[in-house]
Amino acid sequence: EYHPQMVILAYYVNDVSEKYLDTDPHSEPHKAGFAKRLGYYLKRSVLLMTVRDGIQQLKQRSRPTHGFELQNAVITDAPVRGLDAAWSQVDRSLARMALSCKTRGVRFMLMVLPRRDMVALPDATFAYNRRIQQIAEKYAIPMVDMLQPLREVYIRHGQDLFIAWDGHNSVLANDAVAESAF
Repeated sequence: EYHPQMVILAYYVNDVSEKYLDTDPHSEPHKAGFAKRLGYYLKRSVLLMTVRDGIQQLKQRSRPTHGFELQNAVITDAPVRGLDAAWSQVDRSLARMALSCKTRGVRFMLMVLPRRDMVALPDATFAYNRRIQQIAEKYAIPMVDMLQPLREVYIRHGQDLFIAWDGHNSVLANDAVAESAF
């Protein structure tokens, strides 16, 4: 029912996953219940989220979850169970998206978004960026890698580029992304 001229896919580290659930695009959107709304309300507290983040970091150091190990392996390319399957899933998904857009005569572009630590730490690896770039080149998908542009903006704005409780981009970072895209 939509007729876009261009599709821009923003790709984040946690989008590299072993499993992809192909949902029905015509199904009813999930309605957020009271627990979900309460969770989002509580996430407004920087203090509460700092404490939660600290506890999670301690847990991950002593007993890391597979999801945590996989996400770090995406960035560092360290050998972890499921990493190849995750990248294969990314490859298949991007191939399908590129073909779907091409079939419809729609331009398709990939915007690669780094994780907060990749922007803030100067010695962060580029394995994630290189792997995505290889897949994009394979399917002739134009790509904008936001690591360097966000590192430059980080010098002026620091941690304000990110949502305190989850590390995703804030309005400042999204403005920088939009400026770099066009």
